[in-house]
This record gives sequence, C-alpha cells and structure tokens, in this order.
Amino acid sequence: MYRKKAFFSIRRLGICCFALLAGLGSGIVLAQIEPPANQLVTAADKEDSTVKTDSLSFETLARGDSYTAELVEPRLVVVSNSSDASRLARLLDEPQLARRIRLVDFERVWIVGIFRGQMGSTGYGIVIQEISIAQEKVRLRVNFTDPAPALNVSDVITYPYHIVVLARENFQPTPQTTWIVHTPDGELLLQVKNPSIP
Repeated sequence: MYRKKAFFSIRRLGICCFALLAGLGSGIVLAQIEPPANQLVTAADKEDSTVKTDSLSFETLARGDSYTAELVEPRLVVVSNSSDASRLARLLDEPQLARRIRLVDFERVWIVGIFRGQMGSTGYGIVIQEISIAQEKVRLRVNFTDPAPALNVSDVITYPYHIVVLARENFQPTPQTTWIVHTPDGELLLQVKNPSIP
C-alpha cells in the first residue's frame, strides 16, 4: 500500500512538473517574441535577426535651453570639425558653452546634439538616454521632460537641447548612415541622413 501511494505521489509530482515546465516554456517563447519597450525594431531588423547592436558610450557636454536657436521642429546635429562647431556655438546663447564647443578635439571625438524644437515656456527638456549602432543605423533614444503643473515657468520661447560627445574610435558614420531618433516607447521623432547644422 505504501508503494502504491508513493507511485501516485511520484506520478502527480511528474504531472505537476510537466505542467509547470510547459507553462514556463510558453512564457519564455512569449518573452522572445515581444521586443523590449525601449527598443525600436524596424521591418528590416525583423528580417535579419542576426543584426548586432552596439551601445555607444557618450558624455554630456551641455544640456539646457537656447533662446536664439530658432529651430521650430526637432533637429539632430552631428559636428565633426571646427567649422561646424562654430555654427553650433552660434545656436546657443552661452559664451562659456560656445567656448567649450570650439575647444573640442575633433581628432578624438564627435559632437552629437538633439534639439527638441520650439517650446512656449521654460521648464521643457530633452535627454539622450541611449545611443546604439547596428550596421548603417545609429539610434538615439531620447526622453522628454515637461514642466510640472505647479511649476512657475517664464512665458518665453525656448529651444531645449542635449549635446554629447562620442569617441571617434567607437564610431565612424558614413554618408549612408541613417540616424533614427525615437522615444522610449518607440515613437519615431526623426530619421535623417547626414544631419547638419542650419
């Protein structure tokens, strides 16, 4: 009798384990099918599941508001030389920041900047959270910050920006490189080739 109970207990245990493993297996499959919320997946990427994405490290050079940029729509800029650096510096109102931009060593780094576009008051912002590269596509994941309802803001036109530097040794864009800027939930903000300074 003891053996019979043991047999049924082992059998029940086996059935429970099988059901548990089957449930876990289906959960793992679902996790593989759904991309993470912070990853923008295009049709081209889905066709080639072997696309390797490298995350690029960057350092913030400046983040804030310009009052003179006059970039009504969101704009991405990539600076690779002193001439472009001077043009970028003219979009910003801070002499110290303009001086820092002009002193960047372009033999070692690139400057990448994103402008959010025209905002109707202070308190708005844009933050580059991640930069990654896969084949000829550079993706910037950005996040917006908006003023809290109770925050006292100035009613003045602003152009929020975030400017970063990337090491050249890790990153060599070509004229064919496509730059894609999106929000954490995958909403496309910009897609351009050869982003330039106005």
